[in-house]
Amino acid sequence: LPDTVSPYGALKRDTYTVDLRQTGSSTPLVSTTTTLASKSHQTVVATTSGGTLAMTVLSDQEGAPSSGHAKLRIFDAASADSGAVDVYLSAAACTALATSAAAPTVANVSGLQSGYTQVTASATPVHLCITATGDKSDVRLDIPGVTLSDQRILTVVLTHTSGGLLLRGLLLDQQGAATAAANGLARVRVAASLSPAGPVDVSVNGTPVAAGLTSPAVGPYQLVAAGPMTVQVNGATVTPGAPLSAGAGADVTLLVTGTGATVTQINDD
Repeated sequence: LPDTVSPYGALKRDTYTVDLRQTGSSTPLVSTTTTLASKSHQTVVATTSGGTLAMTVLSDQEGAPSSGHAKLRIFDAASADSGAVDVYLSAAACTALATSAAAPTVANVSGLQSGYTQVTASATPVHLCITATGDKSDVRLDIPGVTLSDQRILTVVLTHTSGGLLLRGLLLDQQGAATAAANGLARVRVAASLSPAGPVDVSVNGTPVAAGLTSPAVGPYQLVAAGPMTVQVNGATVTPGAPLSAGAGADVTLLVTGTGATVTQINDD
């Protein structure tokens, strides 16, 4: 099942071919080889990137960090879709990064990070913030409540969402549990085609997504909380013909048309 991890299987030390198959099928979808040493552990991660199924074998034999520290490794399995990422550890929500002086804990990761990053351990949960490389304002995923406790060894697997740029995560503890980290955000933009073509301000659930947008024009995407959307145009709440809702990780365009500001939702892919 997606976002889950199986128990380890016991095998003799040797070199093996690992096949990934659809349940019930005998035909390999993708294959790789791996060598198992005595008393070693490995995890096979299956993902898609750029529309291609991939399988990566991760070693679960990283040495323990020094006392008072934890270790963190990033596996950006969606780099073909969304590019390289930076990773921040923040006490505040990730949307506050843009106005902070914070430096990334891990920078410019594409694919599997070459080694673990050792960080100071803490019992206080933090936000694990994933942004586009070099742009703290371009938040791709906010994982709240991550506790990097003493001696914890954590791999964060990043995969794509329906929108293509926002990400979702899977937290893999070495030789331990897997915890899914869904994306609670969506990206929303406005396409304005009003008559007469006056400037328009649009907000979603109280979050401004367009200001002074004059028809015909398309504004940039803005982050909003995923879920049902209440839309205000120039301060007035719009009653849509169909319910408006932004899926987790989705890109959505709100088409504002007509003389009375009719709002139509377009799900971008």
